[in-house]
Amino acid sequence: MGTTELSIKGGEALIRKIVVLLLVFIAATLLASACQANNSKSEANKKPTAKTSHGNLTLDQIGEIQPGLGNIMSSMGRRLTIAYYAAKASNWDLANYQLEELEEDAEIGEVTRPKRKEALKSFLEGPYTNLKKAAKSKDFNLFQAAFDKTVSGCNGCHASQNVSFIKYVLPKTEPEIPSIAPAQ
Repeated sequence: MGTTELSIKGGEALIRKIVVLLLVFIAATLLASACQANNSKSEANKKPTAKTSHGNLTLDQIGEIQPGLGNIMSSMGRRLTIAYYAAKASNWDLANYQLEELEEDAEIGEVTRPKRKEALKSFLEGPYTNLKKAAKSKDFNLFQAAFDKTVSGCNGCHASQNVSFIKYVLPKTEPEIPSIAPAQ
């Protein structure tokens, strides 16, 4: 065998090694790319969670445990009652505070129950605005008139939302809270 034959055979072996290395490199690149795409898909399929002391909750689970509008309306009704009796006792700070908190309750309802958002906004922008103004004026006669219109608006809203069987009625006695009387 001549030296020419040896160098050709050696060159063929080198070319084979280069081809094999290229094929291995291409396969490894494709495999890495496929793994990365698969990881991206599984990352996209993972639902965000919130850690609690009892374990993790998904956003879906957190959404499901939001208070229903019935809970929010109960709070709003209680705040309206406290505001009324506080105003009657000339505790305007408490009355105004309860009305601010009532508004925050309604805003929570707008977020947690988006189907009721427009009705809640209408309430806040309707007769309720006059009730807030009356409380700020510290005039119980104005407050009483605005309160009556607000209650009528509440009950009218309930009727428009097909829950006319729910009617707000001012309790005959003030609620049991630490004190309705103004601070001395």
